[in-house]
Amino acid sequence: MQRGSLIIYDNEGKIWVNTGDAEGDVLPHTLPVGLPYIETEFGQLKGKRVLSVDVTTKTLVTEDIVQ
Repeated sequence: MQRGSLIIYDNEGKIWVNTGDAEGDVLPHTLPVGLPYIETEFGQLKGKRVLSVDVTTKTLVTEDIVQ
C-alpha cells in the first residue's frame, strides 16, 4: 500500500504535523475531527518542502528542494 502525507495545520497556516509518504505494510490515516488537515497523494510532494498552508484557499505553500 502507498499512503500520502497527512498535514495538520492551525488557523494561521502553521503546520503542526506532517506524516510524510509511506509505503509497504502501512495503515490508512485516521483523519482528525475538528482540526484542519490536508491529505496528499503518494509522491505529490516528492522534491518539495512544505512551508505552510494558505488557509484562505486551503492549499499547500511549498518550495523545491535543491539537490
